[in-house]
Amino acid sequence: MSIAVTVFSNPIKALAQSPFNKAPRTGYLRGIDFYKGPKLVLTFAFATRGYRKFHGVYPNVVRPVVFSEKLFKSIFFAEMKVPESGNKLLTSSFIPADLKSSLGVPKIVWHSPSPNCLAMTR
Repeated sequence: MSIAVTVFSNPIKALAQSPFNKAPRTGYLRGIDFYKGPKLVLTFAFATRGYRKFHGVYPNVVRPVVFSEKLFKSIFFAEMKVPESGNKLLTSSFIPADLKSSLGVPKIVWHSPSPNCLAMTR
């Protein structure tokens, strides 16, 4: 484990109110849940650098004041619903029943849990 990871995470994790000590609700994730260990540190560092490059200051993630700081903090610490609408096989289930007849919803012709090629394309 690098020094940066140790410095970044251990003191924060040691606090009783640390967001690292509380799991997100079922069906939700936070940035700190998605990125693990060194990847979290690198992602946070690059995002902070990008924020500073654009805004001229580092974001205050402890007590955010302006909207951009609140948005930046939410990327890493707010619970966000795991996107179900990104699942192309479930997309038609999000269309209200009264609109399905007026929209062209493609039929699912093939589905597999493994990424194999269709038999007819081999």
